[in-house]
Amino acid sequence: MEKQQIIEEIISEILDSDIIFFAIGGFGKYLYDDKIDIKDLDFYIPAELNNSEKLIGLILKFDRRNKLNNYIFDKIIRINYKSLTIDLLPKIDGVNFESVMENYEIKYFNNLPIRTLSQNKIEENINFIKNQIE
Repeated sequence: MEKQQIIEEIISEILDSDIIFFAIGGFGKYLYDDKIDIKDLDFYIPAELNNSEKLIGLILKFDRRNKLNNYIFDKIIRINYKSLTIDLLPKIDGVNFESVMENYEIKYFNNLPIRTLSQNKIEENINFIKNQIE
C-alpha cells in the first residue's frame, strides 16, 4: 500500500474517532511544504480536549493487541501501523496549550481537514528539541 494511502487511512480513522488533535513535527511541516518526506506522523492530543476512553478506542483501531484500559495524558504513545510510526503526544516541548489554541491553521491532506500547529510554532518546537539534544 502506498504511503499516501496509509496516511489518508490514519487521518480518516483519527477524524472518525472524534479525538481532537493537531499535526506537529515533520508531518506538520509537510502540510505547509509538500517537498518534505514524511517519515512518521506526530500528533499533539491535548488532555484538555480529549478523554482516555476515546483515545484508547482510537489506539485499538490501529493495534488490537494493545492492553491499555486507561490512559493518563503524560506519556507519548507510539503506534507502528503498516509502514508508518504514529506518535501521539500529550505535551509539546517548547510550546504550551494556550499558544497551540491561538496558533493553529486548518490544512488539508487529500481533502481531509487537519488542525495543524502554525508553522512558526512547529519550528519553535523543533528548535527546542534540538537545543535539548545538543
